[in-house]
Amino acid sequence: MTGLLPPEWAWARDFGVMGYVAGGLAALLVVLAVAVQRLSSVVPGADAAGWPRQSGVIPGEAFGFQVREVGARISSALAHDGDVVLFGLGGAGKSQLAAWAVRRLWGLRSWRGRRSVDLLVWVAASSRDAIVAAYAQAAHEVGVGGTDDSEKAAGRFLTWLQVSGRRWLVVLDGLDDLDAVQGLWPPQQPAGRVLVTTRRREASLAAPGRTQMEIGMFTAAEARGYLVGKVPGADLAEVDGLAADLRWLPLALAHAGAFMANERMDVATYRRLLGERGRRLSELLADSGLPDDYARPVSTTLSLSVEEADKLTPAGLARPMLWLLSVLDPDGVPWEVAATDAVYRWLATSWGGGAVNEVQARGAVNALRRFSLASADERV
Repeated sequence: MTGLLPPEWAWARDFGVMGYVAGGLAALLVVLAVAVQRLSSVVPGADAAGWPRQSGVIPGEAFGFQVREVGARISSALAHDGDVVLFGLGGAGKSQLAAWAVRRLWGLRSWRGRRSVDLLVWVAASSRDAIVAAYAQAAHEVGVGGTDDSEKAAGRFLTWLQVSGRRWLVVLDGLDDLDAVQGLWPPQQPAGRVLVTTRRREASLAAPGRTQMEIGMFTAAEARGYLVGKVPGADLAEVDGLAADLRWLPLALAHAGAFMANERMDVATYRRLLGERGRRLSELLADSGLPDDYARPVSTTLSLSVEEADKLTPAGLARPMLWLLSVLDPDGVPWEVAATDAVYRWLATSWGGGAVNEVQARGAVNALRRFSLASADERV
């Protein structure tokens, strides 16, 4: 037993496996080990705050939330393997899965009733200022703030994470600007964990003791289960067809389900409208409040990813490349088809940045991949 489980458990288990030791001596040694562990976790001002502690708000569970196949792997990695980075397209459900895993871990208790986590910090990591502010708040929660300077308080909190001996979990939700976390990544500690959600697929997020998991679209079964919950009694063939129409994207399905509920529309009618030439998807998405507490509509979510990808080198080429790939075949295009003079000429005309060659075309695809807007293997 390792990870966030109480250190004394692992010690006691290993001790028991060693052989048959006299009961009185074993009991004495266990008591001493527990006492040492407890003493090592005492930090000035911390015990006065009361344990366990939570800083920040965990997102509520979406109506119709699907416990996806990847959920068990996230929980297992957090408990046993180390830090976890969840990456994927905006709207794929990363934050919801992270919140589910966190609530599950937060609810675990040892046989003596002790929680598996002493401190839970949920950070909406949209910017460096937001991260610093969340850390400063957490510093005050554990009793080491002592200053109105947020940067200093954040630094004290990071030091506390390193020396406290407490079992902690820090969630950096929506960490899309990787520069924002420079100097603010929580320290690696046996009793600590970091869980990150991000649209970015970056080599810099890979590190020893850190597990990366891609959060993709719903499976066909997950999409069906979600939509049936949103539109009870719907024809299953139409439900499966709509899921495929919307490419199994959880956020798009949430909007579609809310629209149908608001308009009292059946799935077949919705699909017919969706397929009408010239009709924009935004016309068929809920506009009376965002479903399931999503922060942004699907159009905004995807547009933000495209805008950020378009800033990467070669700047401005990711957007026309995405348009081209979606027209050729959204399920995948062999590179031999995309790497042609005709494609390069079209990209150059749309780009306005001069001639396009294979290196630049591949760079545009890589920019899309880094924001989970495209995957790249033997096909683009």
